[in-house]
Amino acid sequence: MTVKAKLQQLVLQYLRGAQDDEANGSMFARPPDLSAEAFAIEIASRLEAAPRAWKFRIPVLRDSEEWLGTDVGGRRRLALRKEGTGTMLVSDVEAHTLLGARIRAEQLGLAWIGCAFSLDLVDLYFDDSQRFSPASVVIESAEWDLTGEYLDVVDRSVLRLPQISRSDLDAHVLKGGDQVRAVSRHTGLLRLVMCGESQECSHLQSAARLVAMAATTIDFGKSISLAFSVVEGLLLDGQESSVQRISEAVAHGLGRSVGNRRELRKAVKSMYESRSVFVHTGSVQERSTNRQDAIGLAAAVLSREIGLLPLTVDRSPA
Repeated sequence: MTVKAKLQQLVLQYLRGAQDDEANGSMFARPPDLSAEAFAIEIASRLEAAPRAWKFRIPVLRDSEEWLGTDVGGRRRLALRKEGTGTMLVSDVEAHTLLGARIRAEQLGLAWIGCAFSLDLVDLYFDDSQRFSPASVVIESAEWDLTGEYLDVVDRSVLRLPQISRSDLDAHVLKGGDQVRAVSRHTGLLRLVMCGESQECSHLQSAARLVAMAATTIDFGKSISLAFSVVEGLLLDGQESSVQRISEAVAHGLGRSVGNRRELRKAVKSMYESRSVFVHTGSVQERSTNRQDAIGLAAAVLSREIGLLPLTVDRSPA
């Protein structure tokens, strides 16, 4: 049986066993005048064909500042555009369907927000009092109101100038009023990870999405589980997970002194215990600084890994 014939068979089984998907843009939404057999052949052809490019724009911030810049660059042709008072991420994605394009656009938006947060360019809040107004995503000429996790994240994302040490050269540049140059190291790393097409950049973007969701969800158990997954995934690199292995990786990767490494080990063990309680019971009691410690640790690990990216990652302008 050929691959295409097998695809036809699988699609036909799906159509016979489930109701038509009414979701706008789904490749499984069968026209009423098309038989299941004919539609199975059409779907198999779509799946076999290469995905097409879809242009999109999606909000990533509720505010906008000139120092952030506009062109992100890279082969993906990512760009930032001011729209109203907010900031939109504009580019194109490859997908077979409109629905697939929307999902991929939201993934890129979450990755951008999570990376910007980890690089100290964005503040994220989990407090409902910080919420703004609804927003929408545009794919080609289609437009949807944002809902769910993406809206929860973008609704709480606000730009901030990164904290720069007084002894840092960038602090003198910032004092002189050149904000663009002062934050160029941070924005340069953001471009580096978002424009890279390597497996490593893709891995970091996936971690950034989890960081963004961890920082904005009100559910403490979910927040600490997502944050711990980031630390675990970035530092263990497929090795068997254990609290000892993770705590040592964090301590030696982020620690600046013997005392600081000791505190980091304690923070990891506390995160591990809270995550374990949540996974096994479905709930966990939040202690005073647990949430901030977990999110801060995940963001710090992600920021460190972004900083270790080779400068050879493709950042050529469109």
